[in-house]
Order: sequence, then structure tokens, then C-alpha cells
Amino acid sequence: GDLVRYYEDGNIEYLGRIDQQVKIRGFRIELSEVEDAIARINTVREVAVIAREDVPRVKRLVAYFVPVDDFQPTAMELKSELKQMLPDYMVPSAFVAMESLPVTANGKLDRKALPKPENEGDVALQRVPPRTEKEIILADIWKQVLNLEEVGIRDNFFEMGGDSILSIQIISRAKVAGLHLTTKQIFENQTIEELAKWPVRLNHPFWPSKGWLWGMHLYRPYSIGFLITNSKTSITGTSRCCWIFEMRLR
Repeated sequence: GDLVRYYEDGNIEYLGRIDQQVKIRGFRIELSEVEDAIARINTVREVAVIAREDVPRVKRLVAYFVPVDDFQPTAMELKSELKQMLPDYMVPSAFVAMESLPVTANGKLDRKALPKPENEGDVALQRVPPRTEKEIILADIWKQVLNLEEVGIRDNFFEMGGDSILSIQIISRAKVAGLHLTTKQIFENQTIEELAKWPVRLNHPFWPSKGWLWGMHLYRPYSIGFLITNSKTSITGTSRCCWIFEMRLR
């Protein structure tokens, strides 16, 4: 539940949550449930899980663990075991091995002292650039929607800050580029490499025919406006018709 302070004038100040529940990509997650699942892995001695937002608007789960002596489990191994116990949205996107977890002067876990994952550079080095036409189109769309400078074809859409609302923007922009995608395909194929196998090439349904001018503008949150004009030349001059459509994204 929420922790608040009630003032005599009737105002209420929100102080945070009593429990460790966080919301990531539209899902409510109890951090203690994720910690309990990781603690059941026999190569892990201690564990702490937090939600980090090192990149604006990109919140993700990060697990910090102390391995059992003489064991060094990798992130891939831990993810593989966790996926047998938890749904995908509860599996941390990063794992940090530590010699010991930081504690406060009272001996309690100091979550604020948990460091930023240091493997970001390694991820960038391992990033695979787009190779095919469809991968290039999708990578450009992901960069626009997720507000990122670089995207690899094996980067996970949801781990990079994507959600159900942004997936609709992906679908809309892909359609403008001549690719047909569905929400189900994005959720089941969360990397560009996987997703690029599914789009059906469209005959540019939004491209104008001769004499048409077309434009798209994202002018409200979660909506896209379409402006379509048609200029026709006649003996008396040029007449122009204009239609404006707004497509709500939720």
C-alpha cells in the first residue's frame, strides 16, 4: 500500500510505498517475489532486486547477488532458471555479482548504495547492427519511438523501455513504412531480429497517389494526426480538398 502524511489543512503528502511493489512496462511487480525466486537458485547466497531508471523513461529490474563460494553463475544461466519460475516481465534485465551487499549503519540492506550495472559498455560492443532492409526500417523506428541513439537487432524492446502504448506507435510507423505488424507479433518477438521475420510488405497504403500530398504528425500524446490534401487543376484554376483524421492510440 501507499504511505502518506495527512495534514491538518486536509492536504495529503505521498511519501512512497510501504511494500516493495514497482510498476514496469505496465506490470505491477513485487520485488520480494523476484528476490525469493532468485534465492531458490542453488548458486546464489544473497540477493537484492531494485528498479533502476539510469536512462530517462527507461525503468528496468536489476538483480544484485552474492554467489555461493566457488560458483560464478552468468546472467544467461540465472535468466534461464528464472524463466522456469517467473513470467518474462518479472525476470531482471541485468544481474550484478558482488562480494557482499551494502548495508546501513543499522545492518539493513542499503538499496540506495547498490551500484549502476557496469556492463553497459560490453552490451554496446556486443550490439549487432541491422543487416536487411526490414531490420534497418525497424531499427530506425525503434530509435525514434524509444528515443535512443543506437539499437541492435538483438536488443529487447521491453527491456529498453518499450510498453504496450509504445508498441502501437511501432505498428503505426511500420505501416507508414510499408510493413504490417500486429501487437501480438511484437509481444511474442521482442527483438528486431525475431520481429523482422514476420512483417508483410504492404503496397504503401498510406503513400499518396499522383496529385496527393500526405503528412503525419504526432501532435497529441498517444494520437497520430493524418493530413491528406488533393490538388486538382481545372480551367478556372486549382481547387484543393483537405481532410484531417486523428487516430487515437489508446
